[in-house]
Amino acid sequence: MPKFLNRTAMSLARRIQVQIGLVIALAIIAVTLLSYQYSISSMRKQALEALSNQVSARTALDSEIFVQAQQNTYLLRDEYLLRLEQSAQQDPRAEFEHWFVRYPDGLIRVRPELDDYKHLPSIYIRSQVTLTPEIRRQVLVAFKLLREWGAPMTLRYYSAYIDLPGIALIMYSPSVNWGQESDSNSNNFDYPPVRNSAPDRNPQRLNSWTEVYFDDKAAIWMLSTITPADQAGQWVGTVSQDISIEALVKRTSEQHSQGSYNLIIDEKNRLLAHPQLMEKIRSSEGSLQLAKLTDPLLQDAAKLAYASTSWPSVTESSDGDYYLGIGRIQGPNWYSISVYPKTELAEKAFASAGAILLAGLAGLAIELLLLAWIIRRQVAKPLGLLQSAVQSIAAGELNVKLPSERHDELGELADNFADMVEKLRARDLALTARASELELEIQHRQAAEAARLRLSDRLAIATEVAGLGVWEWDHSNQQAYWDAQTFRLYGLEPFSLKASERIWLDMVVPDDRKRVLHAIREGINGPLSRYDIEYGLVWANGEVHYLSCICHIGFDRNGNPTRLTGVQIDITERKLAEQRILHMATHDSLTGLANRMLLTDRLQQALLSNARKSQMSALLFIDLDHFKQINDTLGHSIGDELLKFVGNTLQNLVRKSDTVARLGGDEFVLLLPHVEGCEAAILVADKIIQALADTLHIEGASFTISPSIGISLYPDDGLDAETLLRNADIAMYRAKARGRNNYQCYTADMGEVAAEVMRLEVALRQAVEHHEFELYYQPKVAADNQRIIGAEALIRWNREGQGQMPPDKFIPFAEQRNLMLGIDQYVLRQACSQLRQWLDADVPALPVAVNLSSGHFGREWLLQEIQALLVEFALPAQLLQLEVTEGLLLQESETVYLNLIGLRQMGIKISLDDFGTGYSSLSYLHRFPVDQLKIDRSFISKLSAADHDAPLVSAIIGIGHSLNLSVIAEGVETCEQAELLQRLECDELQGYYFSRPLPAQDYANKLLEQ
Repeated sequence: MPKFLNRTAMSLARRIQVQIGLVIALAIIAVTLLSYQYSISSMRKQALEALSNQVSARTALDSEIFVQAQQNTYLLRDEYLLRLEQSAQQDPRAEFEHWFVRYPDGLIRVRPELDDYKHLPSIYIRSQVTLTPEIRRQVLVAFKLLREWGAPMTLRYYSAYIDLPGIALIMYSPSVNWGQESDSNSNNFDYPPVRNSAPDRNPQRLNSWTEVYFDDKAAIWMLSTITPADQAGQWVGTVSQDISIEALVKRTSEQHSQGSYNLIIDEKNRLLAHPQLMEKIRSSEGSLQLAKLTDPLLQDAAKLAYASTSWPSVTESSDGDYYLGIGRIQGPNWYSISVYPKTELAEKAFASAGAILLAGLAGLAIELLLLAWIIRRQVAKPLGLLQSAVQSIAAGELNVKLPSERHDELGELADNFADMVEKLRARDLALTARASELELEIQHRQAAEAARLRLSDRLAIATEVAGLGVWEWDHSNQQAYWDAQTFRLYGLEPFSLKASERIWLDMVVPDDRKRVLHAIREGINGPLSRYDIEYGLVWANGEVHYLSCICHIGFDRNGNPTRLTGVQIDITERKLAEQRILHMATHDSLTGLANRMLLTDRLQQALLSNARKSQMSALLFIDLDHFKQINDTLGHSIGDELLKFVGNTLQNLVRKSDTVARLGGDEFVLLLPHVEGCEAAILVADKIIQALADTLHIEGASFTISPSIGISLYPDDGLDAETLLRNADIAMYRAKARGRNNYQCYTADMGEVAAEVMRLEVALRQAVEHHEFELYYQPKVAADNQRIIGAEALIRWNREGQGQMPPDKFIPFAEQRNLMLGIDQYVLRQACSQLRQWLDADVPALPVAVNLSSGHFGREWLLQEIQALLVEFALPAQLLQLEVTEGLLLQESETVYLNLIGLRQMGIKISLDDFGTGYSSLSYLHRFPVDQLKIDRSFISKLSAADHDAPLVSAIIGIGHSLNLSVIAEGVETCEQAELLQRLECDELQGYYFSRPLPAQDYANKLLEQ
């Protein structure tokens, strides 16, 4: 009997420990699995999106250089064939012998005294070739074309060249003198890509790409794009561009992290770039057959790439272990592949879940230790004492003293046991056993309850580490349970009140309440028995927090919902980030004001509301007077600060219900959604004019600004947003016409004025097509002898039915309406065409200056445009001069800087127009390539020996000469002004004193007379 009791006590202790430990472990595992599933799902989506974006960006970058090289060969081929056709009747012998001579080895090359391969093409003509006029012409045309085009074509590329198969090679390569490097055995027709361009091997006459190869002379890896050139059905040569792929290979090899990497393959199952295999690739002449490699992933990646029909694409490897991002590099049609192992996602998700699991296991260990101590103290020890007494009684010691000092069930059991021993010895063992069973049952229940409470605490710690709130709602009795983290997510002290569905629902943001209830109903009635939802919650202090909730719904056997159990997490930071993105889409980035999209939306809402209530709205269209002048003269940073100041001023003048918007530039709009009448809008306009009347001090500059304001009213001046904005704009222009710094309310008669403005814009757009523009030429003379040394081209508009209009009548309007690009292009073409006509007519060749708008200089294709015009009209670059304004240089644009550098390299001189009227600074004169300063006519018009402007003009001339710049004065109208400027050592003069602007023929006659 004693041994049985001992085994029972020990068995119960172990059983309690094992069962409670298993329950806690299962709860920890469940929470860990939920966290892991959520983490890996979110990470997978983000990783795939990032992989697709990465592949798209990289292939776009890699494709650009190849596509441009291909286009270059097309342009070079077409220009070569055109020039061959144009020179068909010319005798090239004299010019050919000027440039070329036969060397002792029999090859014909550039003469030694002229040979400069860094700036001129290098050539060789095979010794076996008989020089005919046709061959001389072909070689000379190719040489001259590459002399002009070679430098820009090799800015990003290794070389550009023209092959005359079996005859000659003409190459522009600043790195290697190919003509001198060739020997008497050189035969370019032996070069496989050239031979493969022959009509019998390339009947379609398509552009082709070479294999990747290592060039011994250049010591780099490269490939070439080759385009055949045919004239009159005969193959005359090939046009090629060599592209170094060192940067592409290096970029591909270096862009990898632990486990993920990039590679490139071609269409012939060859590996071109791989971070771990570059040595093998280089030793295999730049490409490595995938069939020679044992890596199944590379084979799989190539197979999936060849099967792709759209790019970029993201797919899985056949073994399911990797994500593959596949893109197409245009030109050679290579495939760029990014390999991303799935294990990286799993490791990140395991790390997140591991933290939860670690916290849970630590709690489990502490719980089991406490449980063992409690069982030993409360169960095993009392049972041991009772066991000793029972053993004594079993041995016949009926007078043994049983432990009775305890005032609990065990003490009572001992007393009852003693009574039963006295009254009925026969039943002693049965009563003692029963008492022991009852005591054990009580201890079991107490231990189980304590374990349940501790389990709840440990589970709360685990979910808190993960930031998860756990809740439960008993659908049958409407009772709710929230853990401590859920209280915190709701902004409440844990367990400070009784959990309730009603309390939670009242906290949900009103706009989300209907959607949340709908999701719950759908979860209960739908097939998935769960729902996911994001919603906002208003805390007691007014803060709004956003939660993401996942809920599982339990049902009984009859399909009735019994219990809803869910977890939720705070996603406020993510929501706030989304709101910031939305704010950026609807607000002006500089001032923070509403942009056009948000203004239109609010205006439409106001109009809908006012239509129902028969109320009025007002729009105030505000334009800052002379803002462009401030921006150009004081600089863009001051202009930006001015716009911010105006935006803040407008916001401080209106109500919270009103909207202040910036449409762009210096245009602002005020929406007053509810006004009593026009007087209320006028009152606001007066406040704006007064608020902007004071002198402003920004970044050390002091100036004033004034607004022109146009007002339109709903419903009097329009029933829709577009009409109201247009009419307010019209009224604003009326305010400008009336002297600026005032407001005008829209009236019906303004519509005709707006129509006239529209007619003017249409007429300007059609003027180029209808050849209504004409160029006049005002001579420029040397100050020392007053001989004509050039002219400035000035535009006139012969508007149909209105006579000739000077530029000041339409150029400002064209600039405002963004029409200057077409006008600039017309002026450039007409000036170049006229120069060509004068040259053909033996009129003295003198430079012509063209004044381009600042927007034209900011365009990336300006150099190509001007180069094409010079080539088209066969003009020396020195005959074309361009004038720029100070405001353009103040923009500090990198594109403008590069364009000016490129123009100077062509040989085109740059003149700085209107110097002295803007925010002049010697710093930009040092940085930008300027050849001449042009003193503005405002300094010259009243110039005399006694005038206070004379020292300023002298200072400007001195500045120009100290910087090695020539100086020209415009607006010279008197003999006194001319003589004074000559004494001040001004280099060139221009003005009505010498000649008014003349039509082209009159200017040519003047040159012939001189």
